[in-house]
Amino acid sequence: MIKLVQRSNLNLEAYNRVVTGCSSGLPYAESWFLDALVGGNWKVLVSGDFEAVMPVPVKRSARHFFKRIIAQPIMCQQLGVYGFSEAPHTGFSDLYQQLYNMRPFGYSFNFHEEPPEAPPGLNLVKMPNYVIPLNKPHMELYDGYSTNLRRNLRKAQKAGLRFVFSRDEKLAGDLIRLKNGAGRPVGQWFKLGSRKPVKYGKPALRLMEAAIEREKGFFAKVFLDRELLSIAFFVKTSTRLVYLIAATQPGGKALGAGHFLVDGVIKKYAGRRVVLDFEGSKVPGIARFFKMFGSVEQPYHHLYQ
Repeated sequence: MIKLVQRSNLNLEAYNRVVTGCSSGLPYAESWFLDALVGGNWKVLVSGDFEAVMPVPVKRSARHFFKRIIAQPIMCQQLGVYGFSEAPHTGFSDLYQQLYNMRPFGYSFNFHEEPPEAPPGLNLVKMPNYVIPLNKPHMELYDGYSTNLRRNLRKAQKAGLRFVFSRDEKLAGDLIRLKNGAGRPVGQWFKLGSRKPVKYGKPALRLMEAAIEREKGFFAKVFLDRELLSIAFFVKTSTRLVYLIAATQPGGKALGAGHFLVDGVIKKYAGRRVVLDFEGSKVPGIARFFKMFGSVEQPYHHLYQ
C-alpha cells in the first residue's frame, strides 16, 4: 500500500533510516537537506511500513496561478526511490505510478534507478553527472588528469596559490555574492531548456549553514596572498563529497584557481572509499572542466512536462 505523508506528519526516524541506509551516499533526500532547501514544502510517498520512500517536493508556482506543483528544487539533483534493496527500483512500480499520476512539473530520480517509460504528457530524459572514485593514491588519480589540467596546476603552483579548508559558516554569504556576481549558467536540470543564470539566495544560505551545523559540509578556498580567488562548498556523506556550489574570480580563472581548488580536495581525500560527485552539467564548458579530472559519467533520469 502506498501512502502520501505530509512532512509535518512524517516519522523522521523511520524515513531517515531508509534514506541513509541506501548505498548511493546521496544527501539530497535526507530530511535536514530538504528542510533547509524548501522548509516543510515536501511530502513522501511511503510504501508499506517504510519498505521504501520517495520524497516529493512541492512549491507554489506563479506560472500555474500559484497552485502547488511538484518541482525539483535548485541544488537538489537527485531524489527518487530509496528502499531496503540492492536495486531500489525493483518491485516498487506502484511508487512510480503514483508519482506519474501526480503529474510532476519536474522530478529527478537517483542514479540507481531505471524508472518506467513516462506516460503521454510527461517526458523522461537521461541527464549527465560526473564522479571520481577517490579510493586510489593521489598520484594515480593525477595520472588520469588531462594535459591541460596539469598545465593549469603547474601555473597555479608557480603563482603561489594557497589552498585552505574551512567550516566557517560566514563564508556562505561570500560564496553566494561571488556566485551571483559571476552570472554563470547552471546545468539544465535546474531549469530545463533555459540558459539563464540562477540567482542563489536564502535557500542556498540555509543549506550551507545546516550542513556546517551538522558537520556535513565544508568550504574549500584558494588565495593569492590575502585575496580570495576561488571558493566552493561541498556536502559530505559517509561515501560521497558533493561539489554543490562554487565560484571563481575572473583573475583566479586566469591562474587556474578553480582547478587548484578541486585538486586540493582530491589530495585531501585520496585513498579513501569516497566518491567526488561533480553533479554534472549539460553546459559544454562546465562538463569539460569536470572531465579534465578523469571523471566518469554516472547519469540519472529527469521527468518533466
